[in-house]
Amino acid sequence: MTNNKINTKGFTLMEVLVSIAMVGILFTPMLTFFSHSTKTNINAKNMQRANTVAQSVMEEVRSYDTIADMVSIYQDTTNTNLVRTESDFKKKYTASIKKADGTFENTKYYFVRNGLESDGKEYKAEITVDTDTYRHLNDTEVPVISSLGSGSTVMAAEIDETMNALYEYQSRYHSKTGKDISLETLASKLTKKIKVDITDTTDASGVEVSDDMVRVTIYDEYSMDGSIAGCDKKIQSAYLYNEEVVYEKLKGIYLFYNYDVYNTTTNIFQGIDINVNYAKHPDWKCDYGLFAICQKVYSINSSNTSYTGDEMDKFADQYGSRSQITKNITIEGNDHSSDINMLSIFSNLNYAVNGDSKTKESMDSIVKNQLIQRLAKVTITIYDKDNKKCTTITSTRGE
Repeated sequence: MTNNKINTKGFTLMEVLVSIAMVGILFTPMLTFFSHSTKTNINAKNMQRANTVAQSVMEEVRSYDTIADMVSIYQDTTNTNLVRTESDFKKKYTASIKKADGTFENTKYYFVRNGLESDGKEYKAEITVDTDTYRHLNDTEVPVISSLGSGSTVMAAEIDETMNALYEYQSRYHSKTGKDISLETLASKLTKKIKVDITDTTDASGVEVSDDMVRVTIYDEYSMDGSIAGCDKKIQSAYLYNEEVVYEKLKGIYLFYNYDVYNTTTNIFQGIDINVNYAKHPDWKCDYGLFAICQKVYSINSSNTSYTGDEMDKFADQYGSRSQITKNITIEGNDHSSDINMLSIFSNLNYAVNGDSKTKESMDSIVKNQLIQRLAKVTITIYDKDNKKCTTITSTRGE
């Protein structure tokens, strides 16, 4: 007979306590990790919400055309979500941002934006718009074009066409004589006219191509005094504009040109020649305007390129070389070349059309110098409903 003994002995209290202690030692770091991970995820989620709110407010600030527009809206006291009291956020500023003398009332603006939400959480934003950061730029007057592009289909601008022409004449002189010649010498003999040709569209044989399209071609034409060897032929620049446009949509031709001079006593720029030829369209009219806008005055032998329009008008009067604008308008069956009213001319310099003196007054509403708070540093700080700071972002806004 076999005697099998069954072990009925259990764990002692000490063994149980040791086991529990070991389990605690093993799982405590894991519990700490999970707890920390959960807290990190919550914080990251809160940060994401706050950044989303901040970016939304920043886009709102950037959406206004000018800083003045933004300030005007944000200072609307009827909007209860905008608070600007000293207890909420620094001091309250007045609505006027510009003084009578043209300087600015304030250079920093402070606002509080309430009523912001993200994922059911409430936030507020403190907004600082600081133009002092870019004072060196904001205190400089710049030309402002207020109505450019309204109905316009043509826009052309000069860059460095005159210097390119001088280099070409320099090369021609060297090829002819084997000698060098200075750009200043060439500039003293150089003349430039801007050519604007507006014609209905026909092919080489004169056959009409389109009944509603007009071709506009704009380029510079340079001439040199015949006394300079090898420089007797004219130079045509690359096209400033050479496209077909719908005739009925042609409301304005905006030409930005450089007033090239030599030694401020000789005008290289002689004027603009406009040729309109509607050979196949006797019913067409010139019911559009040429806006001739001098963007800078460039003296070939001087570093001073900042002459004002008034200074150039004075030079033109003094030396009798005011730029001329000539118009030759031909419509099939009727020569309108003597009718200077067929095509309107606007300029920011005094000028003459077919010999008749004009003034620059007609351009005052289009091009003018203004002092603008156009650049600002924007800082947005987001707070939660417990007034705890969540995030801060900064950016530059311009106009």
